[in-house]
Amino acid sequence: MRGLLLAGDTERSAALRHEIPVPIGDPLLFADVDGRRYVLTTRLESGRVQRELPDVKILDFFDLGYKELVERGLTMHEAGLEVEARVVRDIGISEAIVPADFPLALGDRLREEGVVLTVDETAVALRRRSKSPVEIEGIRIHSGPPRRGWPQRLSCSLVPSPEPKAASK
Repeated sequence: MRGLLLAGDTERSAALRHEIPVPIGDPLLFADVDGRRYVLTTRLESGRVQRELPDVKILDFFDLGYKELVERGLTMHEAGLEVEARVVRDIGISEAIVPADFPLALGDRLREEGVVLTVDETAVALRRRSKSPVEIEGIRIHSGPPRRGWPQRLSCSLVPSPEPKAASK
């Protein structure tokens, strides 16, 4: 199956912040396959994500064996990559669109599993341009009626200044 994969955190990734409007500083994985959305995160964040996105399937790193992998000797980074690869495999993604800032180590690990990854910034940007009702309401609230005097200040800054006069001798 073909899907979209995003990896990182919602504080630094605009693409992830658009998909998951919850501030999360820890790494997570987002997948969209045929309109079905998945978020791999920790138990600490899962409740907040579920409240904001009730239709998303939440997957938990620890429920998928992260702790056991670390106990068997994998580093935390290696265990995280393994769990992410398991999730992509279990979802059934064989091809995925990813943004240019997709983590290289995860990309390499998924390619080892046979997943074809295609960097497509245009597709990711188009998703961000499509606004949810919550985003539209936020834009409306924050761009509400201008404050008194605001249009005059704005128009003054948009009017070009006259050319400076040549100094008289």
